[in-house]
Amino acid sequence: MRGIYERAILERKSVSNMYRFDNPQQLIAFLRSLRAVRQFRPEPIPQEVVDAILEVARWSGSASNIQHWELVVIRQRETLQALSKLEGYAGHLAGATLGIVLVMAGKRDTAEQETF
Repeated sequence: MRGIYERAILERKSVSNMYRFDNPQQLIAFLRSLRAVRQFRPEPIPQEVVDAILEVARWSGSASNIQHWELVVIRQRETLQALSKLEGYAGHLAGATLGIVLVMAGKRDTAEQETF
């Protein structure tokens, strides 16, 4: 979580004010240029940055605004190591200083109904 988002948070600027798009194509081009980073610095992530990430998640949309999820912040190195060994694409957690796990709450059939 380095770069423009961290600077905006630490400088108390709104990330939404950092980008203005004149048309939908500019926004699409921007989104296509984003890349996931899976090599992390060893420094801890400031709490203000974690809070901002969680705030964005809280404002993210869901069907009927149900928001049937919870976010669990994990800082314990042993837990991150254990999660990195799970099936799927979590291997990058082994080198992370922090992980955020999305946990779906509610009935399974409700979640399956909303999956397309």
